[in-house]
Amino acid sequence: MTPPIHSRLLHGLFVAAMAFLYVGAGLQTPPAVAQSDSSRHDIDAVTTALVDLRLAFTIPGKVLTVHVKKGDLVKAQDVIMELDHREQSARVEIREMQADSDLAIKQAELQFELEKIRFENIADLRKKGGASEFEFQTAQAQVNVAELNLEAEKQRSEQAALLLKQEKATLDRFFLYAPVDGVLDAMIVHEGETVNELEPVVNLVVTDPLKVDAAVPTEATLGPKPGDPAWIHSKLRGFGNPLRGKVERIAVKADAASATRLVEIHIPNRVGLPPGDHVVVTFAEPTDNDNSHVGQTRDLENIHERLSKTD
Repeated sequence: MTPPIHSRLLHGLFVAAMAFLYVGAGLQTPPAVAQSDSSRHDIDAVTTALVDLRLAFTIPGKVLTVHVKKGDLVKAQDVIMELDHREQSARVEIREMQADSDLAIKQAELQFELEKIRFENIADLRKKGGASEFEFQTAQAQVNVAELNLEAEKQRSEQAALLLKQEKATLDRFFLYAPVDGVLDAMIVHEGETVNELEPVVNLVVTDPLKVDAAVPTEATLGPKPGDPAWIHSKLRGFGNPLRGKVERIAVKADAASATRLVEIHIPNRVGLPPGDHVVVTFAEPTDNDNSHVGQTRDLENIHERLSKTD
C-alpha cells in the first residue's frame, strides 16, 4: 500500500533537515534513514512499572506503627503499617474466651443427666403407685427442656466461634499488607497521623519485571505474537547491550490515526532500570556487530556539540 502524499512529503522534509544539520555540523555524510522493514523496526518507548498501587486502609484510624520506609523492598503479605487496634484487640480477646469456654455446655449436660435420673425415679414410683400422672408428665417435660437447653448451649458455642472469626476479620483491617512483592515508592502518612478510609497512605510499585508499551507500526505487528522475544535498548545501560524481553500482549485494535498497535512487553529488571526510562524496542535479534544505536547516539551528540560551539 503506497503511503499518503503528506506522509511522503514529511519523510522527505525530515531527510532534508537531517542532511542540513549534518552538513552544518561539519559531518561529511549523513546517516542513512532507516526504511520500513517488517522484520526490523526501531520503536521509541518508555518503561513503566508493571504494577503501580496506591494502598489504603478500609477503615479510619490513627497510625500506630510504620514497619517500613521509602525505598524498602517488601514481600507479599508483609505488614506495611498498622492503625491503633488496642480496643479491637480487646474485643478479640473477649470473644476468644467465650469461644474457648465449654462451661455452659458442661452445665447443661449435667442438668440433662440430672433430669433423666429424676424422671426414671418418678417412673419407678408411678409403677408402684407412689407418683401421680402429673408428676410423671412433669418429670418427662423437664427432661425434654434440659435436652433443648443443651442443644441451645452447643449452638451458642458455634455462634461464639463465628463471632470470634468476625472480630478477627475486623482486627485484620487495622493492618495494611503488601498485596504483591514490590518497592515502596512513597510514604504518604507517618506514625501518629490519622487517616480516612480508602485514603491512600503508601505507593507500591513493581519494577521487576518492567513493562514497556510500544506503539508499533501496524504492519510490523503481524509477525510477533505473545511469547515472542523483543529487545530493549536503553541509553542508561548502553545501546550496545540490550535486554531481552517477552511480548505479553498485542492490542486487538490498531490506532487508525497513527497506524500503530500497542504491544506490551515485559523485561526482567535485575539490573534495576527505573520506570520512566526512554528506550528503543526492536523485534529482530541483535548481532554482535549491531551497533547502529550506539552510532546514531554518538552522531546526534556530535551534532549538538558542534552546533553549540558555533552559537
